[in-house]
Amino acid sequence: MQRNISKAEDYAIKYSVLKFYGDVDDLINDPEVDSLCIATPPDSHCYYALKVVASGKICCI
Repeated sequence: MQRNISKAEDYAIKYSVLKFYGDVDDLINDPEVDSLCIATPPDSHCYYALKVVASGKICCI
């Protein structure tokens, strides 16, 4: 996931990643994703962790 969808697509192509996202809610709500690792600046960890946990998925910060 990358806020800049073009960068996400470039990364996916370069490393043969099958899926990529430009919106965090799309990533969190993807039924094929069962866990997420949050690698954002520390001031947003809690916000994203709560979204992930609310979705019933495993969260690693």
